[in-house]
Amino acid sequence: PSRGLGDVYKRQVQAAGAVPTCYHAKLPAVDARPDTEIFVVIDQTTVFDHNLKQLVGNNLRPFLRANNAFSVIRFSAYTQGQYTELLVSGVLDPLIEPAKRNDISKPVLAKFDQCIANQPKQAAQSAGAALKSAFGGSTTTIGKSDVIGSLKDISSRVRQSPARQKVVLIASDMLENSAVTSFYANQAVRTIQPEKELALVGKNQLFGDFSDARVYVIGAGLLADDAKTN
Repeated sequence: PSRGLGDVYKRQVQAAGAVPTCYHAKLPAVDARPDTEIFVVIDQTTVFDHNLKQLVGNNLRPFLRANNAFSVIRFSAYTQGQYTELLVSGVLDPLIEPAKRNDISKPVLAKFDQCIANQPKQAAQSAGAALKSAFGGSTTTIGKSDVIGSLKDISSRVRQSPARQKVVLIASDMLENSAVTSFYANQAVRTIQPEKELALVGKNQLFGDFSDARVYVIGAGLLADDAKTN
């Protein structure tokens, strides 16, 4: 069968084994782009309580269905060696078109249907473990938080996704504290001038391009007990 962009992408992410494909030699994979890919992005310089962690997981779970893809990415301060890292990525297989099911033997179909039914659970386990790892490594002791630069880096991966729709869920306080600019002063969050900050982002070529993705943020403005310092 022909293999297009969706199939190439599927082979790339399945190399990690997050969600093994249900297709095999007797049941060649269909050439389908993922309907939606969700990117869950965790800022490890922001410490979340149990309820907010659960909220992130609850927002991810509905996307773990047939012909969707998911990625969990973490970041903190790349200027201090804490680079963005893809923790897990996977694609859930598309279903077989009803008209084509009649051409497939019942034993093969039964095995496929059982495999497909298990994929959301496998995806949830893999994504859940990645979220636990990301949140477990969160700390307020990292002196910097390169939110803007990290999100630009992550946006390049979002652009590469062939999914028809892209959703980016960012778990972060979104409070920049880098060599470019800082939203802190005197151990507290300062009042910023948006136009000035955007000009700095443009000057340093740090605008990301998320390729028409829908972007949501959980935790914006969240403050820890001890404010970060410069």
